[in-house]
Amino acid sequence: MKIWMSPQIQAGRNHFLHTMGGSLGIALLGVLLAAGGSVCMIRRGMSMRTWSLFLCVAVTALLIGLAVRLGRRSARDAIVFFLDEQDHLFWADTRTLCRGRSVMGATWHAAAQEADAQRWLERIRNRQTVPPGAMEVLKVERMRENPHDYALICQVRKNGRVFRSGCTVLKGYEDEDWLIRELERRRGWENQLEQREDPSAAGMAVSGLLLLCSVAVCFFSHPAQARLPQNFYFPALALAGVGAAALLYWSVRRHRNE
Repeated sequence: MKIWMSPQIQAGRNHFLHTMGGSLGIALLGVLLAAGGSVCMIRRGMSMRTWSLFLCVAVTALLIGLAVRLGRRSARDAIVFFLDEQDHLFWADTRTLCRGRSVMGATWHAAAQEADAQRWLERIRNRQTVPPGAMEVLKVERMRENPHDYALICQVRKNGRVFRSGCTVLKGYEDEDWLIRELERRRGWENQLEQREDPSAAGMAVSGLLLLCSVAVCFFSHPAQARLPQNFYFPALALAGVGAAALLYWSVRRHRNE
C-alpha cells in the first residue's frame, strides 16, 4: 500500500489545530492592523478620507492572500491518495468523509469538518488502510498543470456507482512524481490526443470585455468627467459588477479544468 499524504501530516502535525489556529490568527491580524493603522493616522494627523481607504484595501488584500495560502495548505493536508496491491488508485478528502453531522452555523460546521479530517488522518497514518468513502480513480479525462496544483476531471467509482468528478492534486507531496505517473497511466490515449476547445477562455474574454467597457462608461459618465450622460453611470456600474462576477466564474472554471 502506497499512501501519499502531506509531509507535515506524516510528521505528526495536527491538521485541526493548524487550520483553526491559522484562521483565528488571520482574523486577529486583520483587527490589529486596522486598529493600529487607524490610531497611527489619528496621531499623525493624516487625512482619514484618503488613508483609511488605502488601509482598508491593503489589509483586505493581505488577509485574502493569507487565507488563500492557508486554504491551499489545509486542502493538501486533508487530501490523501492511495495505491493498493491490486494497482487501484484511490483519493479521499478527509473533510468530507463524515457528512451526516448536523451542525448549526457555518463556522461550527467548518470546525466540525476539520475535526473529522484530523481523526481520519490519524486513522490512515496509523492503520495504513483506504477509508470507506474513498473514490477509486478509473480514468483521467482531462489534466491541467497549474502553478500550485494539478486540476483533473476523472471517472471515479464510489460505493459501486461510477460518475465524473473533479480532483485537485496540490503540489508538495512526497514522491509526487510517482503519483503524477499513476494518474497519467489512467489517462486514455484518446484523451491525450483530443484537442478540446476550452469554453472558459471565450467566457473570460467576453466577461473581461464587458467589465472593461462598463468601467469606461462609468468613468466618462461620472459627474467629475461629464463626457457621457449621467444616467449611464448606475446601469454601467451594475454591468461592471456582472462582468466582474462572470470573469471570476470563468477564471475558477478554467483553473479547475472544467
